[in-house]
Amino acid sequence: MKIKTNGIINGLILTAIISAFTFNSIGYGNEPKREYFKNGQLKDESFFKDGKKDGLSKEYYENGQLKGEEVYKNGKEDGPSKWYYENGQAESDEVYKNGEPEGLSKWFQKNGKLKVEEVYRDGKREGFSKEYYENGQLKTDAFYKDGKLEGLSKEYYENGHLEREGVFKNGELEGAVKFYYETGELKNELFRFFRVNC
Repeated sequence: MKIKTNGIINGLILTAIISAFTFNSIGYGNEPKREYFKNGQLKDESFFKDGKKDGLSKEYYENGQLKGEEVYKNGKEDGPSKWYYENGQAESDEVYKNGEPEGLSKWFQKNGKLKVEEVYRDGKREGFSKEYYENGQLKTDAFYKDGKLEGLSKEYYENGHLEREGVFKNGELEGAVKFYYETGELKNELFRFFRVNC
């Protein structure tokens, strides 16, 4: 009796291919999971361990330009995290620890100039926080303690003149917030419960 082996062999090969695809897609055993655009360009690549992201993870734009790269440990961001605009210019530069931002974080404008810089500790703002206009002029200047505003906080017009300022303690306003005209003159003062016009 002749045994038809072709069907069995083809079936085993197909099963092996499906198993390998499933294995790589799920990403067990520190294997990569990859996703592609319709044009065949790699969209993202991540490594997994026991079903959780572990190691370097990258994302790309459809033109092949790197979009972002970050490091994971046991399913949480843990290490450097960098993202880019489609033109290759840096968009953000951060460090994560156990899924939370830690240390100095920076975001950039598309023109390459700094947009925001602030410090984190255990996922909360801790220390100075500055934001800038597209022309590089300082927009806000504040200080945080345990995730809450602390001390003098200032906001500026794009021309560099002070727009408002106030003092905070444990996230609460102390005294008045002063508002200024774009030309620099005092406009009014806002206390916690009423406003004084100038």
